[in-house]
Amino acid sequence: MKGSTSRYMFAAALGAVALGIGGAMQYGPIKMASAASGHDTPNLPIDPEYVHLAAIPLEVIHDVTELSSQPEPMVKSSRVMAQPTSECEIKMTAEPAAAAMVSVSISAPCQVSAPVTIHHNGLMFTEATDDRGMLKLDIPALAENALFMADFGGNDVAVAATDVSSFIFYDRAVVQWQGQSDLELHAREFSADYTGPGHVWRNAARSTNTAATGTGGMLVQLGNPNLPHARLAEVYTYPSLTSEKAGDVLLSVEAAVTTANCAKDVNAQILQTNGSDRVRVQDVLISVPECDAVGELLVLQNVLDDLKIASR
Repeated sequence: MKGSTSRYMFAAALGAVALGIGGAMQYGPIKMASAASGHDTPNLPIDPEYVHLAAIPLEVIHDVTELSSQPEPMVKSSRVMAQPTSECEIKMTAEPAAAAMVSVSISAPCQVSAPVTIHHNGLMFTEATDDRGMLKLDIPALAENALFMADFGGNDVAVAATDVSSFIFYDRAVVQWQGQSDLELHAREFSADYTGPGHVWRNAARSTNTAATGTGGMLVQLGNPNLPHARLAEVYTYPSLTSEKAGDVLLSVEAAVTTANCAKDVNAQILQTNGSDRVRVQDVLISVPECDAVGELLVLQNVLDDLKIASR
């Protein structure tokens, strides 16, 4: 956040985080109908998937009990059992996209306008489906073999996975939190000041094309802040292996003091990757000043590793 508001350097408390029932139905010996009953065939049980060969002449069956203990010849039934399909089935797909992003689609017909928490390699944020139960998202990958989970609560869960071959070309930094903490992730590329074009943040986020072409970094906001108790995240991406420039990218987390968070402790989490599947994780505890400081900014130092971009 920029402007005339002063920034206060703030030491945050850090803590490293180590990151079918098979029921076997048994039938007893086959019971033959007596000659007086007028029946000529055995009374055989019918399996839903198979039928027994029942047309066995009675005169060749000498020991019914012994015969029933042997494997019985079976043929596949011509009747195909209808597989039950749920109208409420949740479907989820994931496809790789430019700049090591992943396009995720969710279809949940019985979860209309419903909140859903998305999980991916430590990243968590809350979104909501539309009035048809649909949701489409573009999510920065935090692993080359990227697995995503959509959790609607209870047993309503779906998963999708994809390979992101371009993941190794990018460094990523994440700050995530829950509720109205009003945190911001800032990147000052090549030591740019806050008013320069190299300052990347939510109000100057840039496009995916900027990162994909190696001309600079970008920032993505994830989560719906209008949902109650929503999990929110901001992700900064820099194309370290394809960058047109060399130098340092300075990273920081800032917190605006508001009436919603003043005089409270704010919990956040930091994630960082450098093109490998290993994610560095830190928990951050921020003690926000009293409410007479509303409008001021806290700058959290040393919670993120600055990026060192080498020349190509």
